[in-house]
Amino acid sequence: MRVNDLWKSAQLRRFAVVVFYVAVAILCGLAIKASLGPAGVSSIIPAFLRLSPGAIALSAVTVICAFAALVTIERLSMADVIDGPTPPVILAPFVASTLSLGAGFGPISGSALRIRIYAPFGIGPTGAVYLATTATFALLSGGIVITAVGSAFGALRLDGSLGPVEDLAQIIGAAFGVAIVALIAVAGRHGRSFTVFKRTLRAPSAGALLLRIGAGTFNWASTAVGIYVLLPDAGRPPVVDFIVTVSALKVASLMTGAPGGLGVFEALMLSLTKGTLAPADLTAALIVSRILSFVAPVVLAGLGAALLEAQGRRFKSADELR
Repeated sequence: MRVNDLWKSAQLRRFAVVVFYVAVAILCGLAIKASLGPAGVSSIIPAFLRLSPGAIALSAVTVICAFAALVTIERLSMADVIDGPTPPVILAPFVASTLSLGAGFGPISGSALRIRIYAPFGIGPTGAVYLATTATFALLSGGIVITAVGSAFGALRLDGSLGPVEDLAQIIGAAFGVAIVALIAVAGRHGRSFTVFKRTLRAPSAGALLLRIGAGTFNWASTAVGIYVLLPDAGRPPVVDFIVTVSALKVASLMTGAPGGLGVFEALMLSLTKGTLAPADLTAALIVSRILSFVAPVVLAGLGAALLEAQGRRFKSADELR
């Protein structure tokens, strides 16, 4: 294939990706509009005014807890790729975790960001890929564990008119849960390496995996509670059911590749969880939660990335002077 043909092919792929996400955005917008009913977006304003400052502050605390879990996962994995003491840094793991979620979800985008962020700390491309892979696995596994266990006990609460969809979600969740348990068992006490598509992936020990998955589970539970505390008391479902339902729909939304499931998760929540909660109240809670748990952290991580870039340039200049 000629260079010109390769360029056109890459351009076509980019165009297809843009079209896909535009279509997703339009469909999400239509779903949210339909869920709000005749009152439309104007019904959200009174719902915003009903939110108490105390509830917003409590939601912000749950966001801090969720990101503390992300940093913990990153720090635990850093110990696997660094010989000797782990660098005493919190900013770099926060920036890496947050911006990788903001750019999408998965080891590819996360690896590229980590290669850039961790280079001044002596972590090369192989280590960055390992960090991104283990972080993605731990975080996604946390959501799957909540979904699988909750579904098994009937805590997944979707719109009753969906019928078989809830049963299918239970089957899928259980299958993923079994796969995670099997992987932990195969990892054993000392970890194990796997070759997938001619690439060698190294899994930590079973104990280390359990610790990371536990942190991932805490992250998902904290995120769901952060939305829950913003809901009005009247008609609010049991907290365990809400955590399981939020986790299941967030896992589904992340599969689209949308950054943090942005838009897709909100549309799924409004479309598939119709119950005693007013759509406007749920929408207001989702918007405030998204600002606290996605927009604000990404902005802070962007500032942190700029600070790390400045530090990296100073490290490089100091090395050149030696």
